[in-house]
Amino acid sequence: MAFSDRPPNGTGFGFLAVECLVSLTIVFLCVGSLPPGINESHYIPKAKHVWDASFASGNDIFLQSNDSHFLASLLAGNFAKWFELSSVAWICRILSWLLFSVGWCRLCRAAELPLLWRPLVLLSWILLVRYGHLAGEWFVGGFEAKAIAYPLAMFGLAAVLQDRWKVAWIWLGSAAAFHPVVGGWIVISALAVWILTSIEASQRRSQYSGLIAGFLIAMIGAWPALTGLGSADQEGPISAAQVHSFFRLPHHLCPRTFDSERWLAAGTVFASFLYLIVITIPTLYSRSANEKGRYGAALQSTLQSPMGKLIAVAIASALISLAGWAIDRVGTLIGRDDLVAKLMRFYWFRWSDVAVPLVTAMLLGWWLARFSFVAEGRSTKDVSPKGLTLLVCSYGLVGMLGFLHWKSESELVPPADRWMLQRTGPFPVNWQNAAASDSRLPKRYIDWLAVCDWIKANSPTDSLWITPKHQQSFKWYAQRAEVVSWKDVPQDNHSIIEWYRRTEALAQPRDANGRYRSWETNELIALAKQYRCNWILLDRTYQDKPPLLECKYPINIDNRSFAIFYVSDTVLNSK
Repeated sequence: MAFSDRPPNGTGFGFLAVECLVSLTIVFLCVGSLPPGINESHYIPKAKHVWDASFASGNDIFLQSNDSHFLASLLAGNFAKWFELSSVAWICRILSWLLFSVGWCRLCRAAELPLLWRPLVLLSWILLVRYGHLAGEWFVGGFEAKAIAYPLAMFGLAAVLQDRWKVAWIWLGSAAAFHPVVGGWIVISALAVWILTSIEASQRRSQYSGLIAGFLIAMIGAWPALTGLGSADQEGPISAAQVHSFFRLPHHLCPRTFDSERWLAAGTVFASFLYLIVITIPTLYSRSANEKGRYGAALQSTLQSPMGKLIAVAIASALISLAGWAIDRVGTLIGRDDLVAKLMRFYWFRWSDVAVPLVTAMLLGWWLARFSFVAEGRSTKDVSPKGLTLLVCSYGLVGMLGFLHWKSESELVPPADRWMLQRTGPFPVNWQNAAASDSRLPKRYIDWLAVCDWIKANSPTDSLWITPKHQQSFKWYAQRAEVVSWKDVPQDNHSIIEWYRRTEALAQPRDANGRYRSWETNELIALAKQYRCNWILLDRTYQDKPPLLECKYPINIDNRSFAIFYVSDTVLNSK
Protein backbone atom coordinates (compact mmCIF):
# COMPACT_ATOMS: atom_id res chain seq x y z
CA MET A 1 0.00 0.00 0.00
CA ALA A 2 1.41 3.40 -0.96
CA PHE A 3 0.27 6.86 -0.02
CA SER A 4 0.74 9.93 -2.16
CA ASP A 5 2.78 12.56 -0.36
CA ARG A 6 2.35 15.44 -2.79
CA PRO A 7 0.98 18.58 -1.13
CA PRO A 8 -2.59 19.36 -2.18
CA ASN A 9 -3.21 21.85 -4.98
CA GLY A 10 0.48 21.93 -5.85
CA THR A 11 1.38 24.26 -2.99
CA GLY A 12 5.04 23.54 -2.21
CA PHE A 13 6.99 25.74 0.17
CA GLY A 14 3.92 27.42 1.64
CA PHE A 15 2.35 24.09 2.46
CA LEU A 16 5.58 22.86 4.07
CA ALA A 17 5.68 26.05 6.12
CA VAL A 18 2.16 25.41 7.43
CA GLU A 19 3.03 21.80 8.23
CA CYS A 20 6.15 22.93 10.14
CA LEU A 21 4.12 25.57 11.97
CA VAL A 22 1.68 22.90 13.16
CA SER A 23 4.59 20.79 14.43
CA LEU A 24 6.16 23.81 16.11
CA THR A 25 2.87 24.59 17.87
CA ILE A 26 2.62 21.03 19.20
CA VAL A 27 6.18 21.22 20.49
CA PHE A 28 5.58 24.57 22.18
CA LEU A 29 2.42 23.35 23.90
CA CYS A 30 4.16 20.19 25.12
CA VAL A 31 7.52 21.55 26.30
CA GLY A 32 7.22 25.34 26.33
CA SER A 33 7.77 25.85 30.06
CA LEU A 34 9.32 28.97 31.56
CA PRO A 35 13.12 29.04 31.53
CA PRO A 36 15.32 27.81 32.99
CA GLY A 37 14.53 24.26 31.91
CA ILE A 38 15.84 21.31 33.86
CA ASN A 39 19.22 21.41 32.08
CA GLU A 40 19.27 25.02 30.86
CA SER A 41 20.37 26.24 34.29
CA HIS A 42 23.34 23.90 33.82
CA TYR A 43 24.41 24.43 30.22
CA ILE A 44 23.54 28.04 29.35
CA PRO A 45 25.56 29.63 32.20
CA LYS A 46 28.41 27.34 31.15
CA ALA A 47 28.11 28.60 27.57
CA LYS A 48 28.07 32.22 28.74
CA HIS A 49 31.19 31.70 30.85
CA VAL A 50 33.03 30.03 27.97
CA TRP A 51 32.70 33.20 25.89
CA ASP A 52 32.59 35.73 28.75
CA ALA A 53 35.09 34.88 31.49
CA SER A 54 33.82 37.78 33.63
CA PHE A 55 30.53 35.95 34.19
CA ALA A 56 30.59 34.22 37.62
CA SER A 57 34.37 34.56 37.60
CA GLY A 58 34.96 33.37 41.17
CA ASN A 59 36.68 30.02 40.49
CA ASP A 60 33.60 27.88 39.88
CA ILE A 61 34.73 24.27 39.36
CA PHE A 62 32.02 23.50 36.81
CA LEU A 63 32.33 26.66 34.74
CA GLN A 64 36.08 26.21 34.49
CA SER A 65 35.95 22.50 33.60
CA ASN A 66 36.27 20.94 30.14
CA ASP A 67 33.53 21.98 27.68
CA SER A 68 32.17 18.72 26.24
CA HIS A 69 29.49 20.37 24.09
CA PHE A 70 31.61 22.88 22.25
CA LEU A 71 29.26 23.71 19.37
CA ALA A 72 26.18 24.21 21.56
CA SER A 73 28.23 26.46 23.84
CA LEU A 74 29.39 28.39 20.80
CA LEU A 75 25.80 29.01 19.74
CA ALA A 76 24.34 29.91 23.14
CA GLY A 77 27.46 31.72 24.35
CA ASN A 78 27.43 34.17 21.49
CA PHE A 79 23.78 35.03 22.08
CA ALA A 80 24.61 35.45 25.78
CA LYS A 81 26.97 38.30 24.89
CA TRP A 82 23.95 40.40 23.97
CA PHE A 83 20.96 38.99 25.83
CA GLU A 84 19.94 37.94 29.34
CA LEU A 85 20.01 34.23 30.09
CA SER A 86 16.22 33.82 29.83
CA SER A 87 16.23 35.50 26.42
CA VAL A 88 19.10 33.25 25.33
CA ALA A 89 17.06 30.24 26.36
CA TRP A 90 14.05 31.33 24.31
CA ILE A 91 16.13 32.25 21.25
CA CYS A 92 17.97 28.94 21.26
CA ARG A 93 14.77 27.00 21.99
CA ILE A 94 12.98 28.56 19.04
CA LEU A 95 15.91 27.87 16.73
CA SER A 96 16.15 24.24 17.84
CA TRP A 97 12.36 23.76 17.68
CA LEU A 98 12.25 25.22 14.15
CA LEU A 99 15.03 22.85 13.11
CA PHE A 100 13.17 19.99 14.78
CA SER A 101 9.90 20.85 13.01
CA VAL A 102 11.53 20.89 9.58
CA GLY A 103 13.41 17.67 10.37
CA TRP A 104 10.21 16.03 11.54
CA CYS A 105 8.40 16.94 8.32
CA ARG A 106 11.31 15.59 6.28
CA LEU A 107 11.31 12.33 8.24
CA CYS A 108 7.54 11.90 7.87
CA ARG A 109 7.73 12.38 4.12
CA ALA A 110 10.63 9.96 3.83
CA ALA A 111 8.70 7.38 5.90
CA GLU A 112 5.64 7.87 3.64
CA LEU A 113 3.50 8.75 6.63
CA PRO A 114 0.21 10.30 5.45
CA LEU A 115 -0.14 13.99 6.07
CA LEU A 116 -3.30 13.89 8.19
CA TRP A 117 -1.70 11.61 10.75
CA ARG A 118 1.62 13.43 11.25
CA PRO A 119 0.55 15.81 14.04
CA LEU A 120 -1.09 12.90 15.86
CA VAL A 121 2.06 10.79 15.54
CA LEU A 122 4.27 13.64 16.77
CA LEU A 123 2.11 14.20 19.84
CA SER A 124 2.03 10.45 20.48
CA TRP A 125 5.82 10.28 20.22
CA ILE A 126 6.28 13.07 22.74
CA LEU A 127 3.86 11.43 25.18
CA LEU A 128 5.35 7.96 24.75
CA VAL A 129 8.84 9.26 25.51
CA ARG A 130 7.61 11.35 28.42
CA TYR A 131 5.74 8.51 30.13
CA GLY A 132 7.33 5.40 28.62
CA HIS A 133 11.05 6.06 28.96
CA LEU A 134 13.38 3.76 30.86
CA ALA A 135 16.35 6.01 31.66
CA GLY A 136 14.98 9.54 31.61
CA GLU A 137 15.75 10.61 28.04
CA TRP A 138 13.90 13.32 26.11
CA PHE A 139 14.40 14.64 22.57
CA VAL A 140 12.77 18.08 22.47
CA GLY A 141 12.50 20.64 25.25
CA GLY A 142 14.82 23.19 26.81
CA PHE A 143 18.01 24.14 25.02
CA GLU A 144 21.16 22.07 25.25
CA ALA A 145 23.37 20.19 22.80
CA LYS A 146 20.95 17.34 22.15
CA ALA A 147 18.19 19.83 21.30
CA ILE A 148 20.19 20.40 18.10
CA ALA A 149 21.56 16.87 17.75
CA TYR A 150 18.18 15.12 17.55
CA PRO A 151 16.78 17.37 14.78
CA LEU A 152 19.99 16.90 12.77
CA ALA A 153 19.64 13.16 13.29
CA MET A 154 16.10 13.28 11.89
CA PHE A 155 17.45 14.84 8.70
CA GLY A 156 19.98 12.02 8.62
CA LEU A 157 17.37 9.32 9.19
CA ALA A 158 15.19 10.81 6.46
CA ALA A 159 18.15 10.44 4.09
CA VAL A 160 18.66 6.85 5.30
CA LEU A 161 15.04 5.99 4.46
CA GLN A 162 15.58 7.43 0.97
CA ASP A 163 18.86 5.50 0.45
CA ARG A 164 20.79 8.79 0.19
CA TRP A 165 23.64 7.47 2.30
CA LYS A 166 26.27 10.07 1.50
CA VAL A 167 23.93 12.83 2.64
CA ALA A 168 22.85 10.74 5.64
CA TRP A 169 26.41 10.46 6.97
CA ILE A 170 26.84 14.23 6.76
CA TRP A 171 23.67 14.86 8.79
CA LEU A 172 24.42 12.14 11.34
CA GLY A 173 28.02 13.31 11.69
CA SER A 174 26.69 16.81 12.39
CA ALA A 175 24.42 15.38 15.09
CA ALA A 176 27.43 13.65 16.69
CA ALA A 177 29.40 16.91 16.49
CA PHE A 178 26.78 18.66 18.62
CA HIS A 179 26.27 15.75 21.02
CA PRO A 180 28.77 12.87 20.65
CA VAL A 181 26.76 10.37 22.72
CA VAL A 182 23.38 11.03 21.08
CA GLY A 183 24.83 11.23 17.59
CA GLY A 184 27.20 8.32 18.19
CA TRP A 185 24.48 5.81 19.07
CA ILE A 186 22.32 6.94 16.14
CA VAL A 187 25.28 6.53 13.79
CA ILE A 188 25.78 2.97 15.06
CA SER A 189 22.10 2.18 14.41
CA ALA A 190 22.36 3.62 10.90
CA LEU A 191 25.54 1.63 10.28
CA ALA A 192 23.64 -1.57 11.08
CA VAL A 193 21.01 -0.71 8.46
CA TRP A 194 23.70 0.31 5.97
CA ILE A 195 25.49 -3.04 6.35
CA LEU A 196 22.25 -4.97 5.94
CA THR A 197 21.09 -3.04 2.87
CA SER A 198 24.39 -2.49 1.05
CA ILE A 199 25.31 -6.10 0.44
CA GLU A 200 27.61 -5.56 -2.52
CA ALA A 201 31.09 -4.25 -1.76
CA SER A 202 30.89 -1.87 -4.71
CA GLN A 203 27.83 -0.23 -3.15
CA ARG A 204 29.67 0.37 0.11
CA ARG A 205 32.79 1.70 -1.57
CA SER A 206 30.75 4.31 -3.42
CA GLN A 207 29.48 5.62 -0.08
CA TYR A 208 32.79 5.76 1.78
CA SER A 209 33.36 9.42 0.94
CA GLY A 210 30.17 10.44 2.76
CA LEU A 211 31.06 8.21 5.70
CA ILE A 212 34.53 9.76 6.00
CA ALA A 213 33.11 13.28 5.71
CA GLY A 214 30.57 12.53 8.42
CA PHE A 215 33.30 11.17 10.68
CA LEU A 216 35.44 14.28 10.25
CA ILE A 217 32.47 16.53 11.00
CA ALA A 218 31.64 14.48 14.10
CA MET A 219 35.17 14.89 15.42
CA ILE A 220 34.73 18.67 15.58
CA GLY A 221 32.55 18.16 18.64
CA ALA A 222 33.67 14.71 19.75
CA TRP A 223 37.35 15.57 20.17
CA PRO A 224 36.81 18.18 22.95
CA ALA A 225 34.59 15.66 24.75
CA LEU A 226 37.16 12.87 24.41
CA THR A 227 39.96 15.04 25.79
CA GLY A 228 38.03 15.36 29.05
CA LEU A 229 38.01 11.59 29.43
CA GLY A 230 41.70 11.31 28.61
CA SER A 231 42.93 12.28 32.07
CA ALA A 232 43.42 9.74 34.87
CA ASP A 233 40.18 8.16 36.04
CA GLN A 234 41.47 7.33 39.53
CA GLU A 235 42.79 9.68 42.21
CA GLY A 236 43.37 7.86 45.46
CA PRO A 237 40.24 5.86 46.33
CA ILE A 238 37.98 7.95 44.07
CA SER A 239 37.12 6.85 40.52
CA ALA A 240 35.57 9.46 38.23
CA ALA A 241 33.70 6.75 36.31
CA GLN A 242 32.15 5.33 39.47
CA VAL A 243 31.19 8.80 40.69
CA HIS A 244 29.52 9.45 37.33
CA SER A 245 27.77 6.09 36.92
CA PHE A 246 26.87 5.06 40.47
CA PHE A 247 26.77 8.28 42.52
CA ARG A 248 25.58 11.18 40.38
CA LEU A 249 23.72 9.71 37.38
CA PRO A 250 22.64 6.14 38.17
CA HIS A 251 19.06 6.99 37.14
CA HIS A 252 20.36 7.46 33.57
CA LEU A 253 23.25 5.01 33.47
CA CYS A 254 22.89 2.08 35.85
CA PRO A 255 19.98 -0.30 35.07
CA ARG A 256 20.18 -2.06 38.44
CA THR A 257 18.99 1.20 40.04
CA PHE A 258 16.11 1.96 37.67
CA ASP A 259 12.70 2.17 39.35
CA SER A 260 10.31 -0.72 38.78
CA GLU A 261 7.71 1.68 37.40
CA ARG A 262 10.19 2.73 34.72
CA TRP A 263 10.77 -0.88 33.72
CA LEU A 264 7.00 -1.38 33.53
CA ALA A 265 6.41 1.76 31.46
CA ALA A 266 9.27 1.08 29.05
CA GLY A 267 8.30 -2.60 28.84
CA THR A 268 4.75 -1.66 27.85
CA VAL A 269 6.00 0.60 25.07
CA PHE A 270 8.45 -2.07 23.90
CA ALA A 271 5.75 -4.74 23.88
CA SER A 272 3.56 -2.47 21.74
CA PHE A 273 6.54 -1.90 19.46
CA LEU A 274 7.09 -5.65 19.03
CA TYR A 275 3.41 -6.29 18.34
CA LEU A 276 3.31 -3.60 15.66
CA ILE A 277 6.45 -5.06 14.07
CA VAL A 278 4.91 -8.54 13.96
CA ILE A 279 1.84 -7.32 12.12
CA THR A 280 3.74 -4.86 9.89
CA ILE A 281 6.69 -6.85 8.53
CA PRO A 282 4.53 -9.33 6.53
CA THR A 283 2.79 -6.37 4.96
CA LEU A 284 6.08 -4.72 4.04
CA TYR A 285 7.38 -8.01 2.66
CA SER A 286 4.31 -8.62 0.53
CA ARG A 287 4.55 -5.09 -0.83
CA SER A 288 8.10 -5.39 -2.09
CA ALA A 289 9.13 -9.02 -2.48
CA ASN A 290 8.33 -11.46 -5.21
CA GLU A 291 10.39 -14.24 -3.69
CA LYS A 292 8.88 -16.05 -0.74
CA GLY A 293 10.23 -18.68 1.57
CA ARG A 294 13.76 -17.31 1.80
CA TYR A 295 14.79 -15.49 4.95
CA GLY A 296 17.41 -13.39 3.18
CA ALA A 297 14.96 -12.29 0.53
CA ALA A 298 12.37 -11.39 3.17
CA LEU A 299 14.90 -9.35 5.12
CA GLN A 300 16.20 -7.53 2.06
CA SER A 301 12.76 -6.78 0.71
CA THR A 302 11.60 -5.45 4.07
CA LEU A 303 14.65 -3.22 4.35
CA GLN A 304 13.97 -1.75 0.94
CA SER A 305 10.88 -0.03 2.31
CA PRO A 306 11.25 3.19 4.34
CA MET A 307 9.26 1.82 7.26
CA GLY A 308 11.36 -1.33 7.23
CA LYS A 309 14.54 0.71 7.57
CA LEU A 310 13.02 2.68 10.41
CA ILE A 311 12.09 -0.53 12.22
CA ALA A 312 15.67 -1.76 11.79
CA VAL A 313 17.03 1.46 13.32
CA ALA A 314 14.77 1.03 16.36
CA ILE A 315 15.69 -2.64 16.75
CA ALA A 316 19.37 -1.65 16.67
CA SER A 317 18.71 0.91 19.42
CA ALA A 318 17.01 -1.79 21.52
CA LEU A 319 19.99 -4.11 21.02
CA ILE A 320 22.30 -1.33 22.22
CA SER A 321 20.22 -1.07 25.40
CA LEU A 322 20.29 -4.84 25.79
CA ALA A 323 24.09 -4.74 25.54
CA GLY A 324 24.16 -2.06 28.25
CA TRP A 325 22.00 -4.19 30.53
CA ALA A 326 24.23 -7.22 29.88
CA ILE A 327 27.39 -5.25 30.71
CA ASP A 328 25.90 -4.16 34.02
CA ARG A 329 24.60 -7.63 34.83
CA VAL A 330 27.75 -9.57 33.93
CA GLY A 331 30.02 -7.00 35.54
CA THR A 332 28.05 -7.28 38.77
CA LEU A 333 28.23 -11.08 38.74
CA ILE A 334 32.00 -11.13 38.30
CA GLY A 335 32.61 -8.27 40.73
CA ARG A 336 34.00 -5.78 38.19
CA ASP A 337 32.06 -2.64 39.05
CA ASP A 338 35.12 -0.61 38.09
CA LEU A 339 34.88 -1.81 34.49
CA VAL A 340 31.09 -1.50 34.48
CA ALA A 341 31.33 2.14 35.58
CA LYS A 342 33.73 3.02 32.77
CA LEU A 343 31.52 1.42 30.12
CA MET A 344 28.16 2.62 31.44
CA ARG A 345 29.18 6.29 31.22
CA PHE A 346 28.09 6.29 27.58
CA TYR A 347 24.30 6.24 28.17
CA TRP A 348 23.45 2.89 26.59
CA PHE A 349 19.69 3.41 27.10
CA ARG A 350 19.48 6.93 25.70
CA TRP A 351 18.75 6.23 22.03
CA SER A 352 16.25 3.41 22.59
CA ASP A 353 14.28 5.69 24.93
CA VAL A 354 13.65 7.87 21.86
CA ALA A 355 13.82 5.49 18.89
CA VAL A 356 11.44 2.79 20.15
CA PRO A 357 8.63 5.29 20.97
CA LEU A 358 9.29 7.05 17.66
CA VAL A 359 8.81 3.92 15.56
CA THR A 360 5.92 2.75 17.75
CA ALA A 361 4.11 6.02 17.07
CA MET A 362 5.03 5.87 13.38
CA LEU A 363 3.75 2.31 12.99
CA LEU A 364 0.57 3.12 14.86
CA GLY A 365 -0.06 6.09 12.58
CA TRP A 366 0.77 4.00 9.53
CA TRP A 367 -1.75 1.31 10.50
CA LEU A 368 -4.44 3.82 11.35
CA ALA A 369 -3.89 5.34 7.93
CA ARG A 370 -4.31 1.93 6.27
CA PHE A 371 -7.82 1.69 7.69
CA SER A 372 -8.67 5.30 6.89
CA PHE A 373 -8.24 5.62 3.12
CA VAL A 374 -10.63 4.65 0.37
CA ALA A 375 -8.16 2.58 -1.60
CA GLU A 376 -4.52 1.97 -2.08
CA GLY A 377 -2.56 4.51 -4.06
CA ARG A 378 -4.97 7.37 -3.29
CA SER A 379 -3.82 10.71 -1.96
CA THR A 380 -4.15 11.88 1.63
CA LYS A 381 -7.39 13.66 0.65
CA ASP A 382 -9.29 10.45 -0.06
CA VAL A 383 -10.43 9.48 3.42
CA SER A 384 -13.35 7.07 3.85
CA PRO A 385 -16.23 7.90 6.24
CA LYS A 386 -15.01 5.16 8.58
CA GLY A 387 -11.50 6.56 8.31
CA LEU A 388 -12.73 10.07 9.06
CA THR A 389 -14.43 8.80 12.22
CA LEU A 390 -11.25 6.99 13.23
CA LEU A 391 -9.21 10.11 12.54
CA VAL A 392 -11.45 12.34 14.66
CA CYS A 393 -11.58 9.85 17.55
CA SER A 394 -7.81 9.37 17.50
CA TYR A 395 -7.18 13.11 17.51
CA GLY A 396 -9.68 13.53 20.31
CA LEU A 397 -8.08 10.86 22.49
CA VAL A 398 -4.47 11.88 22.00
CA GLY A 399 -5.43 15.55 22.09
CA MET A 400 -7.03 15.02 25.49
CA LEU A 401 -3.89 13.25 26.74
CA GLY A 402 -1.79 16.07 25.32
CA PHE A 403 -3.95 18.65 27.10
CA LEU A 404 -3.59 16.85 30.42
CA HIS A 405 0.18 16.70 29.85
CA TRP A 406 0.24 20.42 29.05
CA LYS A 407 -1.69 21.20 32.22
CA SER A 408 0.79 19.21 34.29
CA GLU A 409 3.77 20.98 32.68
CA SER A 410 2.46 24.54 32.48
CA GLU A 411 3.40 25.59 36.00
CA LEU A 412 4.45 29.13 36.83
CA VAL A 413 7.63 27.78 38.43
CA PRO A 414 10.36 26.83 35.91
CA PRO A 415 11.38 23.15 35.83
CA ALA A 416 14.86 23.93 37.17
CA ASP A 417 13.35 25.33 40.39
CA ARG A 418 10.80 22.62 41.18
CA TRP A 419 13.34 20.39 42.93
CA MET A 420 14.12 23.23 45.32
CA LEU A 421 10.42 23.59 46.14
CA GLN A 422 10.02 19.88 46.81
CA ARG A 423 13.02 19.56 49.13
CA THR A 424 12.68 21.40 52.41
CA GLY A 425 14.51 20.58 55.60
CA PRO A 426 13.24 19.30 58.94
CA PHE A 427 13.38 22.57 60.85
CA PRO A 428 10.50 25.07 61.01
CA VAL A 429 11.76 28.60 60.44
CA ASN A 430 11.68 30.52 63.71
CA TRP A 431 14.43 33.11 63.33
CA GLN A 432 11.89 35.84 62.72
CA ASN A 433 8.13 36.14 62.39
CA ALA A 434 7.62 37.10 58.77
CA ALA A 435 4.19 37.02 57.23
CA ALA A 436 3.72 35.05 54.04
CA SER A 437 2.90 37.22 51.04
CA ASP A 438 -0.12 36.67 48.83
CA SER A 439 0.90 35.32 45.42
CA ARG A 440 0.09 32.64 42.89
CA LEU A 441 3.74 31.59 43.23
CA PRO A 442 5.00 29.47 46.15
CA LYS A 443 6.53 31.57 48.90
CA ARG A 444 9.74 29.53 48.84
CA TYR A 445 10.21 30.30 45.13
CA ILE A 446 9.61 34.02 45.75
CA ASP A 447 12.20 33.88 48.53
CA TRP A 448 14.67 32.18 46.20
CA LEU A 449 14.31 34.85 43.52
CA ALA A 450 14.59 37.58 46.14
CA VAL A 451 17.80 36.30 47.72
CA CYS A 452 19.40 35.74 44.30
CA ASP A 453 18.47 39.28 43.23
CA TRP A 454 20.09 40.63 46.41
CA ILE A 455 23.27 38.65 45.73
CA LYS A 456 23.43 39.85 42.13
CA ALA A 457 23.07 43.48 43.23
CA ASN A 458 25.18 43.49 46.42
CA SER A 459 28.07 41.02 46.10
CA PRO A 460 31.27 41.21 44.04
CA THR A 461 31.03 39.64 40.59
CA ASP A 462 34.07 37.45 41.37
CA SER A 463 32.74 36.24 44.72
CA LEU A 464 32.59 32.50 45.50
CA TRP A 465 29.61 31.06 47.37
CA ILE A 466 28.71 28.06 49.49
CA THR A 467 25.14 27.32 48.44
CA PRO A 468 22.35 24.87 49.47
CA LYS A 469 22.39 21.48 47.81
CA HIS A 470 18.70 21.42 46.91
CA GLN A 471 18.79 24.07 44.21
CA GLN A 472 20.25 24.21 40.73
CA SER A 473 19.67 27.74 39.48
CA PHE A 474 21.96 29.87 41.66
CA LYS A 475 24.25 30.77 38.75
CA TRP A 476 21.22 31.50 36.57
CA TYR A 477 19.70 34.10 38.89
CA ALA A 478 22.55 35.32 41.10
CA GLN A 479 25.23 34.97 38.39
CA ARG A 480 27.94 34.14 40.93
CA ALA A 481 30.31 31.19 41.25
CA GLU A 482 29.66 28.26 43.60
CA VAL A 483 32.07 26.05 45.50
CA VAL A 484 30.02 23.12 44.24
CA SER A 485 26.53 22.43 42.87
CA TRP A 486 24.90 19.01 42.87
CA LYS A 487 23.43 19.61 39.41
CA ASP A 488 26.60 21.00 37.86
CA VAL A 489 28.70 17.87 37.62
CA PRO A 490 31.67 18.44 35.24
CA GLN A 491 32.52 16.15 32.33
CA ASP A 492 36.29 15.63 32.61
CA ASN A 493 37.75 13.06 35.01
CA HIS A 494 39.86 15.37 37.16
CA SER A 495 37.01 17.84 37.72
CA ILE A 496 34.52 15.04 38.47
CA ILE A 497 36.78 13.77 41.26
CA GLU A 498 37.16 17.26 42.72
CA TRP A 499 33.40 17.78 42.40
CA TYR A 500 32.83 14.59 44.42
CA ARG A 501 35.23 15.70 47.16
CA ARG A 502 33.47 19.05 47.44
CA THR A 503 30.01 17.48 47.38
CA GLU A 504 30.96 15.21 50.26
CA ALA A 505 32.60 18.03 52.21
CA LEU A 506 29.54 20.29 51.87
CA ALA A 507 26.91 17.61 52.48
CA GLN A 508 24.39 18.64 55.15
CA PRO A 509 25.68 17.25 58.48
CA ARG A 510 23.77 14.52 60.30
CA ASP A 511 23.56 13.43 63.91
CA ALA A 512 24.44 10.00 65.32
CA ASN A 513 21.00 8.70 64.26
CA GLY A 514 21.44 9.79 60.65
CA ARG A 515 19.04 12.73 60.88
CA TYR A 516 19.84 16.14 59.47
CA ARG A 517 21.28 18.64 61.93
CA SER A 518 22.29 22.28 61.63
CA TRP A 519 25.72 23.49 60.64
CA GLU A 520 27.88 24.57 63.55
CA THR A 521 29.66 27.90 63.22
CA ASN A 522 33.12 26.34 63.36
CA GLU A 523 32.18 23.90 60.57
CA LEU A 524 31.12 26.71 58.26
CA ILE A 525 34.29 28.67 59.03
CA ALA A 526 36.42 25.60 58.28
CA LEU A 527 34.72 25.19 54.89
CA ALA A 528 35.12 28.88 54.11
CA LYS A 529 38.84 28.65 54.88
CA GLN A 530 39.28 25.47 52.85
CA TYR A 531 37.77 26.96 49.70
CA ARG A 532 38.73 30.63 50.30
CA CYS A 533 35.09 31.59 50.28
CA ASN A 534 33.63 34.65 52.07
CA TRP A 535 29.97 34.12 51.31
CA ILE A 536 27.56 31.47 52.62
CA LEU A 537 23.95 31.05 51.52
CA LEU A 538 21.96 28.84 53.92
CA ASP A 539 18.59 27.18 53.48
CA ARG A 540 16.84 28.08 56.73
CA THR A 541 14.70 24.95 56.67
CA TYR A 542 17.92 22.96 57.19
CA GLN A 543 19.23 25.27 59.94
CA ASP A 544 17.38 25.52 63.24
CA LYS A 545 19.46 28.46 64.51
CA PRO A 546 21.64 31.10 62.82
CA PRO A 547 25.42 30.57 62.95
CA LEU A 548 27.54 33.11 64.85
CA LEU A 549 28.58 34.95 61.69
CA GLU A 550 27.77 38.34 60.23
CA CYS A 551 24.28 38.16 58.72
CA LYS A 552 23.98 40.16 55.51
CA TYR A 553 20.47 39.09 54.53
CA PRO A 554 17.58 39.22 55.38
CA ILE A 555 17.64 42.49 57.30
CA ASN A 556 14.23 44.16 57.52
CA ILE A 557 13.21 41.97 54.59
CA ASP A 558 10.66 39.16 54.45
CA ASN A 559 12.50 35.96 53.56
CA ARG A 560 11.64 32.90 55.60
CA SER A 561 13.58 30.47 53.42
CA PHE A 562 17.14 31.70 52.90
CA ALA A 563 19.81 33.70 54.70
CA ILE A 564 23.26 35.04 53.77
CA PHE A 565 26.27 35.09 56.08
CA TYR A 566 29.67 36.67 55.56
CA VAL A 567 33.07 35.38 56.66
CA SER A 568 35.57 38.22 56.81
CA ASP A 569 39.08 38.03 55.41
CA THR A 570 40.39 38.33 58.95
CA VAL A 571 38.64 35.12 59.91
CA LEU A 572 39.68 33.39 56.68
CA ASN A 573 43.33 34.20 57.30
CA SER A 574 43.32 33.31 60.99
CA LYS A 575 44.89 30.08 62.22
